[in-house]
Amino acid sequence: MTTLPDLNPLGDPVAFQLNVNGGLARPSVVQLAPDGPDAGSPNRVLNLARLVVLVEDGTWLSKQAGAQTLVDHHPEFADAVAEALRARTERRWMDPRLADPLSALLLDRLG
Repeated sequence: MTTLPDLNPLGDPVAFQLNVNGGLARPSVVQLAPDGPDAGSPNRVLNLARLVVLVEDGTWLSKQAGAQTLVDHHPEFADAVAEALRARTERRWMDPRLADPLSALLLDRLG
């Protein structure tokens, strides 16, 4: 049985905050939202990819490994993941709308 991470709703539109480090020693969080100042960050797509893998497989992976695993299981996201990896390498923003289908998939998996 897979244990889902603790998720706290942050408002409308639905956004989630996930404590990926667990515990007080490392209190940083990953915030995923459909809009906001970091909406065009390639890390948003990569974090969504590895969160989908976490929810589906129970495995926490690096951004790159999570992205590859997501594409292996959901090839329809290959273009968005490839663009995120390029944008991350080139240190630039990307079209934030590319993350929308991944957000929808994560929300669906969280049920």
